[in-house]
Amino acid sequence: MPVVLSNLSGMMIDAGRLELLEPVGTGSFGSVYLAIDHHAYATSSGSARRAVKVVKKAGPSARDTVHQRREFTIQELVADVPGVHKLLKVCEDEEYFYLVSDFLDCDLFDLIEEGVVFEQNDERIRSVFVQILDAVHGCHQKKVYHRDLKPENILCTADGKEVFVADFGAATPMARSYTHGHGTYCYMSPGKSTLLTDGASERTECSPAATRQKVLAKRRRLGPTGRSMQISGPWVSSSSA
Repeated sequence: MPVVLSNLSGMMIDAGRLELLEPVGTGSFGSVYLAIDHHAYATSSGSARRAVKVVKKAGPSARDTVHQRREFTIQELVADVPGVHKLLKVCEDEEYFYLVSDFLDCDLFDLIEEGVVFEQNDERIRSVFVQILDAVHGCHQKKVYHRDLKPENILCTADGKEVFVADFGAATPMARSYTHGHGTYCYMSPGKSTLLTDGASERTECSPAATRQKVLAKRRRLGPTGRSMQISGPWVSSSSA
């Protein structure tokens, strides 16, 4: 369930350095704003753009927010991993945390929905998937496990050539998880389920394969003849590994 926060558009943070312009996304752990860094060097389009994830504090004391602060520590562990969206800094006030990073044009879900960048471009699809795998492998080498891999958490350049794993709100340094239900249900990997007290089956892990399956199997595009086209290639397995 997305978190609903007050509209903070126009708010200045970090001693007036950053100005929140408008919300560009909402997730289970907070809202993301497009922001302007007034202290950065000007570019051809004006001041430098930043993405600011706003997370409401769980409570007033440090003990209340210990689990939230864990996300910041985890992101610092993978800051030098290629293909991971780097956290630049963390600001806070009495009510919110503000996680500052560079602003990217879109996420992978946007490009899949648009259909233009990847349509009939097997090499681009392969490149993106390999970039994601390399980033996840780099995180695992640092003992960081994302647990919510999905197209919405893969940020992209507008042309889809570069992608970056983002949003470590559900990540853990534990190789074995003893809690269940983390991540986004429709992307959870098959075969990893537990029987809940009400008898319902809930899958517990997310995987790149589930994201691949969403991209390749469910996002069909129409060709010039009006027929649905299925993107395929030699790197695509018929199994759901």
